Amino acid sequence: MKILVTGAGGFLGRNVVKLLEEQGEEVVALYRPGAKNVINSKVTPVFADLTDRNFTRALPRDIDAILHLAQSALYKSFPQTSFDIFDVNVSASVDLFEFARSINAKTFLMASSGSVYSPSGNPIPESTPPKPTDFYGATKLAAEYLANPYREYLNICCLRIFTLYGP
Repeated sequence: MKILVTGAGGFLGRNVVKLLEEQGEEVVALYRPGAKNVINSKVTPVFADLTDRNFTRALPRDIDAILHLAQSALYKSFPQTSFDIFDVNVSASVDLFEFARSINAKTFLMASSGSVYSPSGNPIPESTPPKPTDFYGATKLAAEYLANPYREYLNICCLRIFTLYGP
């Protein structure tokens, strides 16, 4: 299976790419232009700016699955960087849904965020209605909603990740 992983230079993306490679999957890793933490292995690197509406032209067309793990590097700088956050979290997601549909990919996994919920000091069950209180959470929820019409064409899974951290 040939899998495209966006956000391959981030903490989650790097670890997912390594795991997929260890499992023998063929991986295309999408990095930001100028990325310094490129995985040196059998992974095929692609450099593209997700804020460029034509970034999918740089992608191979024989992809079976997409793991969309990218997020704006500027997500903490709202409101000055609202367009970058929107472009990466919403516009690039739609570009990738359409790309996946157009090449007949079968699976699309998207990293969303626990930020789609209102902050709480208690556990939040999945049945809790989303109610983002910040721009980042709102853009992640918008991408989730925009994924719904593509479920007719793709097996889509949105993961709402809370407080990702690592070693």
